Amino acid sequence: MPEKAVTGRQRISTRIRRIGLVCLAVAVYGGVLWYVGWERIGTALSEVDLRWLAPMVFLEISGLWLRAGKWRYALGPGMGSMNLFFLSKAAGMWTPGRLGELSPLFLPRYRSHKVASWIIVDRGTEAACTMGLGLAGVALLGLVPLRWLIGLTAGFCIWASFGYYMVFIRKLAHKDSVSTHAPTTLMQRLRRLDLLMRTEIRALHGKLPVVIFATLGLTFTDMLAATFLFRGFGYPIEWPLMAAARCAHAIVAALPFAPDASGLPYLTQAALLHREASVPPATLAAALALEMAILYGIFWVSFGLGAGVLLRHGGKAAPAAEPQADR
Repeated sequence: MPEKAVTGRQRISTRIRRIGLVCLAVAVYGGVLWYVGWERIGTALSEVDLRWLAPMVFLEISGLWLRAGKWRYALGPGMGSMNLFFLSKAAGMWTPGRLGELSPLFLPRYRSHKVASWIIVDRGTEAACTMGLGLAGVALLGLVPLRWLIGLTAGFCIWASFGYYMVFIRKLAHKDSVSTHAPTTLMQRLRRLDLLMRTEIRALHGKLPVVIFATLGLTFTDMLAATFLFRGFGYPIEWPLMAAARCAHAIVAALPFAPDASGLPYLTQAALLHREASVPPATLAAALALEMAILYGIFWVSFGLGAGVLLRHGGKAAPAAEPQADR
């Protein structure tokens, strides 16, 4: 098959996915506006108590930059880590399953197993903390029967334990079993990739407690900030319900067809808040629209600052040396 033909089909497929995402987003946002109405949303926005927005904005700005600092701590100096963080998260918003978070690997000077491994670890810890706190919220509220809660908790623990075992406990392949020459077969490439990736992830083991603790705290404060937002609209939603709603948001956002930009994760979150806290649709639409505007504003201003630094210093990060396997 000619390479140009394959590339052409890939480009067409990418365009189709982008058009599909735009159509889905237009349908979701347009449907909400049609159902709720501009006038009711505007009324809800005009009644918001701005005093509650100040602590929300403070927590969101602090959380964003502390997450960037977490990348700096994990990757170390000289990696352009904070700039790569903003690039990764920006692309993640617009891609199914947040696969766009791997976008720093498209920059040749940052394309290393170390960067790829850290992105996977960061994505895994973020998901685990969101799921863990979400399950805690579900348990405190009694949203599901006890047997379902036990099953969900057991499944979460099994998933987390299996991932930890596969990375940190299972023996690495002996370096002699992986060819020191360029791999020629698919199996050799996969074995070599497994060896290099798991070796890099194991190198993060000493930093993992700090990473997990920081991620857990930042996820908690994100949920707390959202409760401040709704208090500004006159609805004192407690943290457990917000934790459950954000967990539902994250689960839907992980689906291949429903990234954040599609609006479906926010719709799922709104449905749960409406059912459990009786928040009117107009208030939900106004609150989530205001939250998106604030969060995206904070993010894109920060992204612009980070991108400016990356352009001035781009390409100065030295490529990481390939790690050796344990004997």
